[in-house]
Amino acid sequence: PVRHFRTRDLARRRPDGSLEYCGRADGFAKVGGKWIDLASVERQLLSAGCKEAALVWDENAKVRHAAVALETTAPPASLAVRASALQRLLPKDTRLHVLKQLPHHPTTGKIYRGELVKRLA
Repeated sequence: PVRHFRTRDLARRRPDGSLEYCGRADGFAKVGGKWIDLASVERQLLSAGCKEAALVWDENAKVRHAAVALETTAPPASLAVRASALQRLLPKDTRLHVLKQLPHHPTTGKIYRGELVKRLA
């Protein structure tokens, strides 16, 4: 008999029968042994003055990225101060990227996380 567990992990079966990990079915990630809600971190970034924010996981590089777009025309020195403040809101070992704009899916208009991972790699 085969046992199945509801882990909220997404996987696909490869032609050779093995499973390929594809991500999570929910917005949670395990960081430092604790489960965190990535959407709540994104909301904190938005409330801290970001125009857009997205946390993504790069499966190939095993790196978590936080990409934000800021609504500002401030000088670079103040951007550095803001980036430092935003970094403190992020989970440990998360790389912060400040972009002019995050990529959006042409059909849905939502943040295109797959494209974002490619751009940050």
